[in-house]
Amino acid sequence: MNGNSVMAAIALVSIRYVDPDNAYRRQLADWYDEMLEDAPNIERVPTSPDCVSSRHLYQILVDNRDEVMLALNQAKIYPGVHYRDNTLYRMYRYAQGTCPRANTASERIISLPMHMRLAYSQIEYIAANLKDITRRMAS
Repeated sequence: MNGNSVMAAIALVSIRYVDPDNAYRRQLADWYDEMLEDAPNIERVPTSPDCVSSRHLYQILVDNRDEVMLALNQAKIYPGVHYRDNTLYRMYRYAQGTCPRANTASERIISLPMHMRLAYSQIEYIAANLKDITRRMAS
């Protein structure tokens, strides 16, 4: 909101890469979709069919999220958590229990790696490890 001239210069150069970068992220997401489509213990967070998303995040829902993330870390895969139920923050604690579906999603959601240097083989590696980890934890 209150940028300076250096930030403006960076933005002017970066803006020309937005469309190709978003197209590549959509490709990464398509590869994840393809590889995780039949994984029984992984629920993909859908994108609306009428939406042209930048796909800057690829989010999934899994049981035992923290354990899955630790196991992925051991395989040198570093996912993130980009969603927390607002009622977990102190200023909204008065509303705890009012959004049970948001709370459930908050406990299960993982954002898989989605950076511009990912290659098909790395998506394969991530998907294979994720499927193996969730399969082992479910049994």
